[in-house]
Amino acid sequence: SGSEGGKTVYNKSDRHDTHTRTSDRHDTHTSTDRHDRHRKGGSNGNGGVSGDRHSGSHKGSGAGKSTKAKLRARAPRKTINKADRRAYRKRARKLYKKISGSRIKSRRYARYVQRYLLRQKRLYRSYGLKAHEYRKRLDATKPYGSKEWRRLYSKWYHYIRYQIHWYQRYMHFQRIRRRRFKYHSQTWWVLTKDINRYALRYKYFLKFYRSRIAYWRRGMNQQSKAYRRLQRARHRAKRARVWRRRRARYRYWTRHVWKYRRHSSKYTSAIEHLNARYKQILARYEAKNTYWTGRVDKQTACTRSFYRDNRWMGYYRRRLLRLYRNYNNFLGRRRRRLKRTTQEYQQVSKDKIELMRKLTGLYKNQTRRYKTVWACYKGNRKSRGYRKWRRYVRRSSRWTQRLRAGRRARQKRHAYRNRRKLWKYRVMGKRYQARFARIEARWQRVMAVYKRYQAYYAGKMSQRRLGGRWWRVAYYRWRRYSWRGYKWYSWYIRLLRRRRRYLKRFPDEYNKVSAQIVQLQKDRSAWYAAYKGAVSAWVTKLQAARGSGRAYRRVAKSQKRNASRGAWRQSWKDWRTNQRIVLRSRWGTSTHRVALYRTYKAMRACMVSWRHTARKYRHKLRGLKRGSRRYWHYYKYMLWWQRYVLFGYRRIGRFFRVYAHRMRRGSARRAWAVRTAAAYQVLMMRYFKYFRKNLKYRYRVSRRGGRARRYWRRWRSKYRRYYRRYRKGWRARRKARAKRYRRRIWRKRWGGKAQRKYEARVWRYWYRIWRYYVRRQHYYKKKLYRYRAGTHRWRIWFHRFRTSWARMLRWANWQIRFQKKMQRRFRSNQGRYKVYQSKIDRWNAWRRKLVDKWNGYLAYWANEVKSKRAKKMIARQTRRAGRYTNFRSLWKAYYYDRYYVLRSKVGDARYNQYQPKMAGDRKALLDWYKRRRDAYKARMDKYGARTRHYRRYFKLFMYYNWRIIRILRYDVRYHFRWLRMLRRHTDQYRAAKASLRVSRGELKAAYHANYAAIRHRYSQIRRNGREWKRWARWRRWYRHRMARRRARKYRRTYTRSAYWYHRFHKLRAGSTRWSHALKRMQWYYTRTRDSYKRWTAHWKGKLGVRRAGSRRWWYAFRRYRAYNRHLIHLYYWWMKFDARYRRFYKAGSAEYNAVNADREATRQEKDAAVKDYIATMQLYVGKIDQSKYARVYGKVNSFYMRYQKRYSTYRNPVKELRVAEHAWWALRATAQTDAGYLSAWNNMIAKREAVLKAYDGADANYRNKMAQYKNHRSRGYRYWFRRSILYRYYKWREMHRGAWFVRYRLRHGLTRGSQAYVNIENMWRNEWGRMALLYKNMKIRLRGRLHELSRRSREYQYWYRWYRWAVYKTRRYYRWKTAYARRRLARWRTAFWSYKYGDAQYVRRLRHVWSYWLRRWKNYIARMNRWRAAVRRHKLGHRAWRYSFRRSMRYAARGLKWIGWWIRFTRRRQRVFTKQGDGNYERLEKEVAAWSAFRTKYVGVVSARVKYWRGRLHSGSRAYRLVNIYYKTYSGRETWRSVYRTLRAEEYKAWRGSPDWAKIKEYRAKLVAFFDEHAKKWDDYVAKQPKASRKYIYGYRHMFWWKYYGLREYKRGWKIATAKKDQATADSDKAEAKKRYEELAGRLTKDQDGLVHSSWLYRALRGTVYWLGKYYAWTQK
Repeated sequence: SGSEGGKTVYNKSDRHDTHTRTSDRHDTHTSTDRHDRHRKGGSNGNGGVSGDRHSGSHKGSGAGKSTKAKLRARAPRKTINKADRRAYRKRARKLYKKISGSRIKSRRYARYVQRYLLRQKRLYRSYGLKAHEYRKRLDATKPYGSKEWRRLYSKWYHYIRYQIHWYQRYMHFQRIRRRRFKYHSQTWWVLTKDINRYALRYKYFLKFYRSRIAYWRRGMNQQSKAYRRLQRARHRAKRARVWRRRRARYRYWTRHVWKYRRHSSKYTSAIEHLNARYKQILARYEAKNTYWTGRVDKQTACTRSFYRDNRWMGYYRRRLLRLYRNYNNFLGRRRRRLKRTTQEYQQVSKDKIELMRKLTGLYKNQTRRYKTVWACYKGNRKSRGYRKWRRYVRRSSRWTQRLRAGRRARQKRHAYRNRRKLWKYRVMGKRYQARFARIEARWQRVMAVYKRYQAYYAGKMSQRRLGGRWWRVAYYRWRRYSWRGYKWYSWYIRLLRRRRRYLKRFPDEYNKVSAQIVQLQKDRSAWYAAYKGAVSAWVTKLQAARGSGRAYRRVAKSQKRNASRGAWRQSWKDWRTNQRIVLRSRWGTSTHRVALYRTYKAMRACMVSWRHTARKYRHKLRGLKRGSRRYWHYYKYMLWWQRYVLFGYRRIGRFFRVYAHRMRRGSARRAWAVRTAAAYQVLMMRYFKYFRKNLKYRYRVSRRGGRARRYWRRWRSKYRRYYRRYRKGWRARRKARAKRYRRRIWRKRWGGKAQRKYEARVWRYWYRIWRYYVRRQHYYKKKLYRYRAGTHRWRIWFHRFRTSWARMLRWANWQIRFQKKMQRRFRSNQGRYKVYQSKIDRWNAWRRKLVDKWNGYLAYWANEVKSKRAKKMIARQTRRAGRYTNFRSLWKAYYYDRYYVLRSKVGDARYNQYQPKMAGDRKALLDWYKRRRDAYKARMDKYGARTRHYRRYFKLFMYYNWRIIRILRYDVRYHFRWLRMLRRHTDQYRAAKASLRVSRGELKAAYHANYAAIRHRYSQIRRNGREWKRWARWRRWYRHRMARRRARKYRRTYTRSAYWYHRFHKLRAGSTRWSHALKRMQWYYTRTRDSYKRWTAHWKGKLGVRRAGSRRWWYAFRRYRAYNRHLIHLYYWWMKFDARYRRFYKAGSAEYNAVNADREATRQEKDAAVKDYIATMQLYVGKIDQSKYARVYGKVNSFYMRYQKRYSTYRNPVKELRVAEHAWWALRATAQTDAGYLSAWNNMIAKREAVLKAYDGADANYRNKMAQYKNHRSRGYRYWFRRSILYRYYKWREMHRGAWFVRYRLRHGLTRGSQAYVNIENMWRNEWGRMALLYKNMKIRLRGRLHELSRRSREYQYWYRWYRWAVYKTRRYYRWKTAYARRRLARWRTAFWSYKYGDAQYVRRLRHVWSYWLRRWKNYIARMNRWRAAVRRHKLGHRAWRYSFRRSMRYAARGLKWIGWWIRFTRRRQRVFTKQGDGNYERLEKEVAAWSAFRTKYVGVVSARVKYWRGRLHSGSRAYRLVNIYYKTYSGRETWRSVYRTLRAEEYKAWRGSPDWAKIKEYRAKLVAFFDEHAKKWDDYVAKQPKASRKYIYGYRHMFWWKYYGLREYKRGWKIATAKKDQATADSDKAEAKKRYEELAGRLTKDQDGLVHSSWLYRALRGTVYWLGKYYAWTQK
């Protein structure tokens, strides 16, 4: 705490100050003024730094005493003598140097400042006391102006000048100290108050000085010497005051010129004021310099006047140099704010260059003149003058050297800048040549300086005493310029190597640059060899010399470092060389393996050497004093070697990433490389963090404004940029991982462990990025309030704040969309749904709050900023926010239109509401995008193609082009889905199809236009730059989209051809559709065949051009092989088509022969293609160099041998089997007991078994090869798995063919019940059983394979089709087995009625029927229970739940139907085998009653289950509609059953003799009305379906049966009425039956029109009409 104004003031930590809060200490200043003596506060014991960390009291200080009291105790009030003052000044200068090199938070810094201020205050007190003493004596000495008075005046003026200098020095020291603290921090304010206080004291002191001179002048004779002396002093004080004000105004304008916007009136006025002040001060300094220089040139050397004039000349020259430097810094700062292409920039550059020339010349001249004065004192080297002028010479020489070094740095910087810009231009263009000429000139200029200095210091080493101090200085500088020259050689060689890469198309230039590189490498080697040789020679000389131990040790260390450098540099060269070989060679070859091993070896050697060296320097630091020169020397070396380690980690990570991309996706090797790269990336980031910590410490302890601080600032900015880049990449990977997990989460079972794990991962990665965005936004917002609103820095931070806000908003939207999609998994009344809804509401509220805050920020800053540029920026952001709101309204309208159209039923109210608005909203949105795109296009065209603005506007232009493409893609999807909703062959359907075609054309045109724009941009920018890589990604995306579009178009063409291929054989030969299908098939075959032949010939021609076995040859061979195989398969397909096509014609007819001739021509083309393939492989097997291309040779040879082996192992046995099949088929008409027939049959069976055995062997062989691969995603495993499944399929094909032959023999020529029939029937069943085992085997293997693949992969989709095929075949087998068992049951039941009741045959057949019925019943109940359990397990209302519920109700209905079957079977047994009244009749009656009661209870259980699920579902859901169908069925069943039972009971009474015809008529009308209602529903359904489609047939069947049920009821009534001789009822029922029959038969006859007579539906309708006419002919009588 401190006190001020009599009050205690406690310091509070400033919010902008990051230093540790400490207590204030009392002021130690002493003044002659009594008010100052009692003033307190202002600074602490740390010299006025209340924010320093160690400014508190230290250990050992006196308790209870203030710092001021301690200092007063150490500094008594009596003055100090002259020797002590000189010692204090000397000590203060040393402390000043130590303070400049110390860290502000260290104890050492606080101690130095405290000591420095203590000595300064003692000096100040001593000067004040001495001046006060002489002033009193001057006042007492009379008269004024006497000799004694003049002597005392000289003493007094001496101490006055000391006081003036003290004030200036003290305030300068405090200002320098203040720079090291944060602006407006607490410490900064303390120092500012101290400076202002002493500035005020200085002002009053000068006023007092002038007043004393005026007072003494009044009592003097104006002609006296003393008066003239006082007059001169008065004039000097007045002039100093004027010039002090002018310099203050110059500094004022230097500071305030940056407040104004460039080119504004205030800015121009400030520049004019500054230039005027500069010229005014410059004119005086140059005039004074010229005056004193002229006086010096007239003087004799080494006289008193010569010394005096040199002193004044140096005084004004130093002021002139300081003014030059200050104005030069101002011009540099002004130039940095200008564009290089402006005239103002060029003018400022010229002024700066001219000023630097003046400055350099002035320094050179000053050094020469200082040396002249210094030579006067060389006789007495211990004198003050010698030391003083030596300091002047060294200081001036240092400035000269600094200027020369700055000039070299500018030359190098210009060379670096031209090197960066060099790659923008074409390598042989004029601008490229001009840039390179500049680089070469500057390189030679700098290299000449290095050579000159190296030779200069080598000569100095030879001249000076061996091993002495100045010899070591010359050695250090000689070594420095030797290494600089070596590095400069290396820099230029790297530049030429990169240039050479672009000259491959220009052999002359390429050879010229190569020769230049070789020559430079020789020069560099000679340079380095000369350096090493000189070091070795000096080591030998120093070893023999005496008194040179220190020099010997330093030179010996250099020799040792050279030796160690050679070791790791050789490893470094091996690393680079072998790494290039690894990335260029093919994986698996011997070259690749050897280079990879050598890369690992060199990599480890380099990293071990670098880490060991960095660790060695870190250990050296432990034994050194922190802050010493040696400490920082080793610290610098430690950072250098840590940088090498960091570079090594980065290179290793990049190598493994590139290495992984060279490998195949899914392979174990690639996964290992990716994991290794990630591990090294993490290791690099951790080491980077440690490195940045060390670098930050080194930077912070460097003196502000010093050379070391500038050096480490470059390091800090460079590696901070690298660290941010790597962190940005890390965030990008985290975002990509979150997106990847978000994609994967939908594939997992909901509520399972995997789903919960992925959800937690998504949240974790999302939240880490989110936390970073929030942190950065708070940081940027804090920065905004640190700078004046509207300034350049403020605009930079405002832009960053805006981007962070946008990223936060976008990332929050990402999370909201994710939560909404997660919410869809639950119903609105579930708890999880409400949990997600609360999260969504919270994030939406936060998002709205964020948007409102942003609008508030815009409104606030719009009032705060004053500059036009900042106002424009704020206005632009405000307009953008409004534009975003308008865009959102357009986007929502378009989105909801599209959504509700696709979610509604065609023709309903919601569909009619949104569908007409769709086109208008789409057009409005597209017009908005196009306006924005055209606006950016217009802005883009105003700038050059290489400018920053063009690059920015082109990016926005392409961005809105992509937005337009997104809408066009939505259009294609919308029209495609809309098309599927409409009925075929309607006007609306045809219009939608045309719209889809137009949308696809627009999308294609947009793809090509954007692709062309990116290709054009490629020609304007530098290859492999950041922009080039961005557009490379875009170009790749467009290329993939276009390729996918072409593939889908080809797929649609193939699908349409496949459709016509299948429809062709069901159409009537010669019909219009038949001809269209044939034409379509021929067009597709011709087009595809020509394409395959063209590409096959193209790639075969490439094989002959390229070197056999090379990488490009292998690429061409794979393409040739693929297209050749496609062509062969197409030939096979067309031959199969011709074989089925010729069936339409009679054998031997002209049409039949024409089709057969075409088939034979296709066969010949196929054989030619096969022979060409074999001949090509055989040719190149002999051409490929096995030693050089062993892998390619092995592949081609394996293809060749595999083809031959397959032909002999599989195709020859298949051909023999086909011959045997034809031989048996030719004998099929002969008797089956014939010996030739049986021999041919047995031969065919044996051949087939041999083929099946070969297929089993191939499958086992491939499965063994699959077992060798641990990674099931590897290429080899995929290949062998595919071969294995294919041979399983080949086996099934042969088994299926054999089963057909067995079935043919079973149906033709065998008598049912004979032993031969039984044998063949058993063979038939065995064939089906073997195929069933094969189906199950394939299904298991394919299911396992699907679990190993990603569901989104193309391979998964391929094998999923195979899996569905196996599942379909398995179900087909079980359907066949069930149907076969049912047919057996039907046969048993038919034979059952011919047996006698109760005998053995009766009981046996009854047991057979009961066992079959019970087996099926158990099967239905078991399946029903299984799917009931699945219903309880799945999420309510979900797709899986609906599927399971549908399956459970299916088996429940089948069980109910099966109960009814047994009840009907029992009643028939009752009617056939028993009579009413006997015991068996009653027993069967009880059995029927029991089964009927069980059926009633069964229906009640099913109905209750349906009611339960109906009550739990939402009324508008899809699942509710499904359950409601069953609810209507089972809950409305009782009403229908009551009508049906009542009618049947009345009919039974009528048969018994007591008919109630009115009641029978009433209930029959009710029952038929129910049938007619259902028939009407299915009739409406049929009217909406395309004719002859699958849904049409399905609905038509239901419609027919309900109409037939009504017709059958009236037939039943006519029979009863006719039997009971009620003619009126009989006539009524007959008329109604006739009416319904004619209506139904007419409908069936009419629906035959337009159908092909060979189609199934036509035959079904015609047969049904025939059947109706036969069984209802009585209605026509």
